[in-house]
Amino acid sequence: MVSVQSKFNLKSVSFSQNSGYETAQIERERQLACQDLMMDGVLFPTSYTQEDEFDLEIGFEKSKFHLSFKDKHQKDSVFIFSLSPYIRLLREYQQTCDAYRDAVLHDNMYSIETIDMARRGLHNQAASVIQERFLDKVSGNHQAFRHLFTLMKFMVKL
Repeated sequence: MVSVQSKFNLKSVSFSQNSGYETAQIERERQLACQDLMMDGVLFPTSYTQEDEFDLEIGFEKSKFHLSFKDKHQKDSVFIFSLSPYIRLLREYQQTCDAYRDAVLHDNMYSIETIDMARRGLHNQAASVIQERFLDKVSGNHQAFRHLFTLMKFMVKL
């Protein structure tokens, strides 16, 4: 069996526009998520069977999440997904992240561990939901879908 990692790579990840509420902290976290996606994520259109590298552009407009893959021949594969199925998970994840930050500020080690386990569980659940819904259009590994969920979180103001 050939490793998917060796066949498909993301050369770059960019955004079609800003969400309009970026702070320096959000921009840093978003860039880190992009780097992580390129380093350990495998993500590609399911229509590709040959080895290729892609530039990925991510966008958000009117409750739609856009993924635009451009291959080495500049051929575009664009996919648009509704964010509706992810809103509940995004809200829960945001609340969990807020609770985690509060626990860190108040130096509550027991709460930090419990909240972090819940946060990871939500993150994994969201990645599985995304992977299932993208199944016939976009393929990839679990890590890539985790990173996509992180990027969704930075693009949607709840």
